[in-house]
Amino acid sequence: MLAGLGTLSFAAHQVALTAESLSYMPGYGFAVAAATLVGQSLGARKYVQAHRYGWEAAKIVLLVMCGISLAFLLFPEYVIRLHPPPCGGKSKKKSPSCSHCISAGIDSTPNSCICFYLLGCIVGALLKIFRKWKP
Repeated sequence: MLAGLGTLSFAAHQVALTAESLSYMPGYGFAVAAATLVGQSLGARKYVQAHRYGWEAAKIVLLVMCGISLAFLLFPEYVIRLHPPPCGGKSKKKSPSCSHCISAGIDSTPNSCICFYLLGCIVGALLKIFRKWKP
C-alpha cells in the first residue's frame, strides 16, 4: 500500500521507522535493568528497596525518553542525515516527508517506553515469585 506512493515516500517511511525503533532502545534497556533490580530486591526480601528502585528508575527513564523525543521533534534533519540516501546522507533529492514522518511518529515514545519499563518491573517481580514456587 505504501509502495504505491513512490520510492521516496517509501524511503521516508523506512527512515522514520528506523529512527523510532532506535528511540525505543533506552526504554528496553531500562526495562531489563528494572527486572533485575526489582527481582534481586524482592529475592533479598527488601520490599521497600524494590519499590524505591522501581519508581526512581521510572522517573529517570521518563526523563530520558522525553529528552530523546524532544531531540527528534526539534532536530529531525540531523536524524535523517544519519541514514543513507535517498532520504538521508548527502542526497540531493531529500524528501520533506522524512522529517514530518519522524516528528509525527515520535510523540508516543515516552508513553510506550514507560509501559515497557513498568512491564519489566512486573516481569522481574513475577520471575522471582515463580522461581520460589516448586510444583
